[in-house]
Amino acid sequence: MNTNNIRMHFFKDIREERIDMNKIFSFFNDIGCVYTENEKHVSFRYLNENLDNKATFVITKYNVIDEIYRLNSKYLNLNTFIEFSSTLSNYFLEEILDVIEKFCEYFDLCYYMSLNEDVKIFNKLQVFTKLSSYRQDIYSEDELSLNSTKFSMPTEQINEICEYQENYKSLKEHLDNKKVDVNPYIVMIEKETAKVKRSILWDVNNPAVFPKNLDYVHIIEESDGEPYVVKYDYIYSKVSRYLAVLPNFIDGTLALKPSGYLRKAMKIKKKFKEVAIPSEKFWVIRIKDLIDEKL
Repeated sequence: MNTNNIRMHFFKDIREERIDMNKIFSFFNDIGCVYTENEKHVSFRYLNENLDNKATFVITKYNVIDEIYRLNSKYLNLNTFIEFSSTLSNYFLEEILDVIEKFCEYFDLCYYMSLNEDVKIFNKLQVFTKLSSYRQDIYSEDELSLNSTKFSMPTEQINEICEYQENYKSLKEHLDNKKVDVNPYIVMIEKETAKVKRSILWDVNNPAVFPKNLDYVHIIEESDGEPYVVKYDYIYSKVSRYLAVLPNFIDGTLALKPSGYLRKAMKIKKKFKEVAIPSEKFWVIRIKDLIDEKL
């Protein structure tokens, strides 16, 4: 098995009525998959644009399972599989498995992957447990420290980042007419400690929304200016009196009250420049490159 990807094949009880392929095409279209084809196969790419979480369903002309003769002959191979990364965080993996669960339930399908001995009924919890365990086997903490493309973080913190990233755009639309900065997390590595840190971009001329558990803030003073980095704790100490809990959104999200902050903005932002940290002390990573720490 290619350790970089999971390939899960779909089967149906041979005694049941065959599936109309048009219905499969409609299913993928309904969940927003992007269609491509070539002379060997048809592909439907699932993509969550907010997180860049993706997986690809593939329908082939012929069987692509090695040693398929070993599998239970009561199941018909649909020559359809889904492929996705084996090093997804739990949050990303659960999303992909939700899609697979809907697919299996809609068409009454079973599945097979090389981590199984045979074709099985799809059980999300069992599959999640097996795949998360497999990920931990192939990515030990020592390997992570040597691999600059994956970074471990507590599961709760990854979930916080993903939840906010999934919802901040709707909040941005809601607050658009109030001229409040609503920006995604910037996830980055602090070079000195090799730890994952969280920041956001904030134009200090505007009120802003601050998601919970920030470590830093990337501040800009002019629309075309280069941002500089300041510790969030310092910023909080200067603006806390103007902050309020944002109602009807993710717990712990704070917002600057325009009426209070804007009157003091000029005086406050001068203090930030004095404690600026060079941006070269960090490098930005993708959320998809976070994986859960071992318990």
